[in-house]
Amino acid sequence: MSVHSTIPSRILPWALAAASGVLCALAYAPFDQDWIIWVAMVPLFRALWNLPRGMAVGIGKAFFLGWTSGACGFLVSLFWISEVTAVGWFFLALYCGAFTGVFAVFAVVVGRWHRGNRTDPPRWTRSMTNLACAFWCGEAWVGLEWVRGALFTGFGWNGLGIALWKNVPMLQVAGITGVG
Repeated sequence: MSVHSTIPSRILPWALAAASGVLCALAYAPFDQDWIIWVAMVPLFRALWNLPRGMAVGIGKAFFLGWTSGACGFLVSLFWISEVTAVGWFFLALYCGAFTGVFAVFAVVVGRWHRGNRTDPPRWTRSMTNLACAFWCGEAWVGLEWVRGALFTGFGWNGLGIALWKNVPMLQVAGITGVG
């Protein structure tokens, strides 16, 4: 195998992570493509699911893939801050991206725990296992958005639920439960 044939396989996870961040950003103003939020995280999960099994390599790469996704998303969606301070916009986007990095690590760890041994396909294909993994990942995402918005930065903008502001049934639920 030549070096050139492995370049796409090395670039693909990073391109998927960046694409996921840009897709998330397209759900917010000024683009307002709220429908895209339902599929925006798929490229990131695709990149995360194909990480090597080694814990140290997989966890570190998971964080940086998630951070890449989050930073790209926040760089696009928070661009308006560059009118006030370009340096502040850049570093705020990089900082907020770290929360997506932490989420990616959580998703990889939970996914590996729920997936079990790769030679045991029935455990991964069971519906309850998939629902449990989705539940825990959803809880982690909401918790990290809360921490980002309330505890550390006070910058609670652009949570995933905010993108659904035009969806009336979701607004009814958010009136009771909150956005994130």
